[in-house]
Amino acid sequence: AYFPGLVHVAYVLRPVGFLQKAISEVSNKLFREDFKFRVIVLANVTELYDFIEKDQLTEQLGGDLPYCHHTWIQNRI
Repeated sequence: AYFPGLVHVAYVLRPVGFLQKAISEVSNKLFREDFKFRVIVLANVTELYDFIEKDQLTEQLGGDLPYCHHTWIQNRI
C-alpha cells in the first residue's frame, strides 16, 4: 500500500502566530478535497487528548513516550 492509503486520519494543531494561522487556514481549504483521509484541526494540544491517549503521545505533546530524534535516526541506519 502507498502512503496516503495507510493514513486514516491526521490531527493538525492550529498554528499560534497570525501569519502561520492564515496560511494554514487557506491551504487547508484549498487542499482538503485532495486528502483521502480525515483531517481534524485542533486549537491546542489539550484537544488532542480527546482523540489520543497520553500514553500514545510523546513528552513534547504532554504524553508519556520519550522521544529523541537523533536516537531514532541512529536506529534507522
